[in-house]
Amino acid sequence: MRQVTTILFLLFFSQVFGQKWHLDDIDKSKEFKYKYTFTFENAEDSSSFIFKKKDTKSISTIQITDNKGDTVVYATIKVNDLENDTSLIILTSTEGLVKLELKPSKYNLEITSIGYDKFIFNFDIFENESFNLKVQLGLGPELGIYAIHSKAILSEPEILAIVNCVKENREVKYTKCNDIKRYFIMTQY
Repeated sequence: MRQVTTILFLLFFSQVFGQKWHLDDIDKSKEFKYKYTFTFENAEDSSSFIFKKKDTKSISTIQITDNKGDTVVYATIKVNDLENDTSLIILTSTEGLVKLELKPSKYNLEITSIGYDKFIFNFDIFENESFNLKVQLGLGPELGIYAIHSKAILSEPEILAIVNCVKENREVKYTKCNDIKRYFIMTQY
């Protein structure tokens, strides 16, 4: 019993190459009793930024693009003034640009846009300072959830092989990853 509990614990909390998977359900009344789920996280596509302060009191700019350099329009930027406990919410223009003037303070910036990772950045502005911030947003997790329905508990190497097969074949047809006598894969949204 202790060994089964340990195996289930490991299955619930395993992470594979940036791809999370876990044992989602056990229904002993079904032929395919075990249900594992996983998503693809786009771990190789993360956000990056360049932050440059200017020693002049002028308009600060924030430019938002994706990792291909394409403009991210209407991204939401929340500027939190940490010393004065105030917030400002701004949408980027059709050029992915925001211009603003900030008073000296400590700030927390949160940038969100559908389909992209959330970007969080903390910085200080002092008297007679402004900045230029260029952010390249990484892709967010895929919305699709994949489910492996199996007749028996799968080992980690078996799950890794299935995840890899789906990843390599999801653009065409990942049904070739099925071993219908042992398990099948479905997409959930």
